[in-house]
Amino acid sequence: MMNSIITRKLAAVILLVLGYGLAAAQDIPSGIIQAITVDESNPQVVYASGAGYIYKSTDAGQNWTGALSLVTVWSIAIERYDPAVSPAPTPIAYGASQGNGVLRSTDGLQWSVTNGTSGVFGTVAVHPTGDTVYAGGEDGIYVSDDRGANWSLLSTLPGEGNARAW
Repeated sequence: MMNSIITRKLAAVILLVLGYGLAAAQDIPSGIIQAITVDESNPQVVYASGAGYIYKSTDAGQNWTGALSLVTVWSIAIERYDPAVSPAPTPIAYGASQGNGVLRSTDGLQWSVTNGTSGVFGTVAVHPTGDTVYAGGEDGIYVSDDRGANWSLLSTLPGEGNARAW
């Protein structure tokens, strides 16, 4: 657990310090990094988003591959797994986007819009036990019980007008 926390903090510091230089050095359009997440099941895998791209590193941030998303992704979450139980899983990554709902990817390079979400989403989280995913959008909190294949509105937040869950 401590290794995971240190790895996440290190990745965040590296990306924040390098900022524009990280993307520019690799011929990827530069811009502000909006989201960073480390795969807790495999700390070598790091995701970041910014400048209309979702970036993936499989070597703890030494090298990056960018997948064009054309939308701002504010939050990224990755399913967790136990390598001792499932040594070769295909964890799904999720991205909360500004305008296209929740994005989903099995490889971190090709992303698709999930069924039942559209509009502005600011955050996404995967429940630690597996199949359930939560996302906060402009009109409330959504839930998926099938790894992001289908979504339904779980609840709205109290208050006037549009609820913002971020």
